[in-house]
Amino acid sequence: MDAEAHIQIQNISTAKRRSAEGGGYEETACGKVVPVDQPTDAPSSGQNKGHHPPTSYLETIVHLFKGNIGPGLFAMGDAFKNGGLLVAPFLTVLIAVMCIHCQHVLVACSKKMRDLNGEETCADYADTVRQCFENGPVKLRGWSRTMSRLVDVFICVTQLGFCCIYFVFIATNMKQILHASDIDLDVRLVMVAALPPILLSCLITNLKYLAPVSMFANICMILGLAITLYYALKDGLPDVPDRALWTNGSQLALFFGTAIFAYEGIALVMPLKNSMAKTEQFEMTFGVLNVGMFLVSIMFLFAGSVGYMKWGEDVGGSLTLNLGDTILAQVGQAMVSLGVLFRYPLQFSVAVR
Repeated sequence: MDAEAHIQIQNISTAKRRSAEGGGYEETACGKVVPVDQPTDAPSSGQNKGHHPPTSYLETIVHLFKGNIGPGLFAMGDAFKNGGLLVAPFLTVLIAVMCIHCQHVLVACSKKMRDLNGEETCADYADTVRQCFENGPVKLRGWSRTMSRLVDVFICVTQLGFCCIYFVFIATNMKQILHASDIDLDVRLVMVAALPPILLSCLITNLKYLAPVSMFANICMILGLAITLYYALKDGLPDVPDRALWTNGSQLALFFGTAIFAYEGIALVMPLKNSMAKTEQFEMTFGVLNVGMFLVSIMFLFAGSVGYMKWGEDVGGSLTLNLGDTILAQVGQAMVSLGVLFRYPLQFSVAVR
């Protein structure tokens, strides 16, 4: 018996079993198994199917905004230093377009698998990969579970890696605030002090209940960014010729590393979409994904350009490290640290899921 026949018999067997349980698939005259419409009491708008309350358009865009605005935003000055004032903006836009396109491809694949399998909700990242392999070329179908597990591993590694960076970012900024008050502590002790509130915040895994936390984090980040830009712009910016317009290949590699790290939110796409009350609002033209990522990209371009123009080759790995020791600068660093702290549970929840 060849592989095609074996798979077809398995599909027919599954269809008969599903039919006995209440339907969902039927066998056509040619022996092909196809999904069929079945009545459901669930809302047609794609409302949240789990036990968690669904999120609105605004709540979801707040989560998306918070999932992409963090240490990467404040590292864009260093990225522009490694890319050059002329090349870096162009490459940033290119990376933004690629990331948004890939996120749309992920959503489209998940929707296609949902329709093909007659399911009510879109699968998450790993399950979408598994279903694509299961419905793909025969030679690749045996790899479905392996690829699904591999995606889960990649997601956990990347999300926990981001969380490690957040941990260092918070501790470094808090150490500088303490140093301005003549309190010198080892950065590792600051990390230990930051651990309890981070652990407590990670206990919140429901996206509906995380919305106020994300909103507060966004406010803190915006205030911190406003203070940072105030220091960058208050005395004016140097002339463009004083800054490098392009750099060499080795520095461009550093630019790509920082910029790709900044666009870190693809693992949040499916959880955010599936948590919405009206899932169709996520990927439409003026939906959550396009509007949110457009605003995020504008902020990256502005922060990177202004940061590099102001501090040049002395720009820090985070723009907040260039603010000095004034009270307002310390407030800005504290706001950014709080913003990253309250962003932690959103990124951590992806690995947990």
